Amino acid sequence: MYSYPIRERITPYKVAIYLLISETDQFYTSEPLTNNEHLYIAFLIQALIRQSNLSYPALEAFLLKYIRWQDLMMAFLQRLHSYRTTMEPIIRLDSSTPKKPVKDSFVSSQSIIGIYVRKLCLQYQLCSESERNQFYQEWIGYMEALPTENEIAHMKKKWNIDLLVDEDKKMTK
Repeated sequence: MYSYPIRERITPYKVAIYLLISETDQFYTSEPLTNNEHLYIAFLIQALIRQSNLSYPALEAFLLKYIRWQDLMMAFLQRLHSYRTTMEPIIRLDSSTPKKPVKDSFVSSQSIIGIYVRKLCLQYQLCSESERNQFYQEWIGYMEALPTENEIAHMKKKWNIDLLVDEDKKMTK
């Protein structure tokens, strides 16, 4: 008897991490990192992967505090915002991890990050059209959502990041 594997739901947070990985890979090919820099950014991405979910403002605050490369950060934020008004597929199989190790690539297929990308791409390919449409609606909500009180407390305690929401419901860092 054949059984289908349990699919994890694709969330906007997971896709935001995917986009960060993609931008990091492009950044890495244009501006090679030292071993220490490579380990540093890989650690940050793995820390984000281990989080179950973060609101967009919390993710942005985390990256603004810990990403050392302004070019990478700005490219990532621009890419996130470019998907705000489009239904264009965000995840593409052709941008998944390479099968053979590539010297000028940030992501290797056997790393935790490479496995994350491959798994997310496969999950996306298994989604029905209605699931994809539902995801895009969630994506719009994700980009406009505010952090919860629990998330604010967690970010302060674990990462020493202050997330403050003013009376106009806009994020301040």
